[in-house]
Amino acid sequence: ILFGHSMGSSVLQAVENQLSECYYVNLVIHSDGDILSHIASLDLKSKNREEQKKVLDENYDISDEVRNNEELSTYFEELLLRDLLVLDTIPEYVGRSGVPQGAPDVSHLVFLSDIFNFEEQASKWKKEYSYPDAVYSRIDGGHYSILENFQNVCGQLLPYIN
Repeated sequence: ILFGHSMGSSVLQAVENQLSECYYVNLVIHSDGDILSHIASLDLKSKNREEQKKVLDENYDISDEVRNNEELSTYFEELLLRDLLVLDTIPEYVGRSGVPQGAPDVSHLVFLSDIFNFEEQASKWKKEYSYPDAVYSRIDGGHYSILENFQNVCGQLLPYIN
């Protein structure tokens, strides 16, 4: 079982083909991750620091609790920006060509919280990746709703774990 949440989901998108080829994988779970083509479309590498921060403000919902603490906000934005810049270069390092195709014997579950418009985001995932028989599930709550709704998530995972 491979699992990725948020940035981890984005990293998993980039490396899951290689991992599936090397190891027996029967289930891949993505949680609240954005598709890699969206991250690439931000074109962060070509922007200066102020332009990059503007892109973060326009594309990422950073809570008021974080924004109201200048030190925490600066720290968080720097981490987020660094992660996004790394994700933008991952394909170069892992030799990824194309997008994950999903092996026929691998099940995919994609959990999306209320931070996304579920129909719109699920449609992007379906368009970007050709996962056969993928299940897209909306989970009530914020970015960590996979933890907040643990029983619901476990109920959806049990049929895949034997």
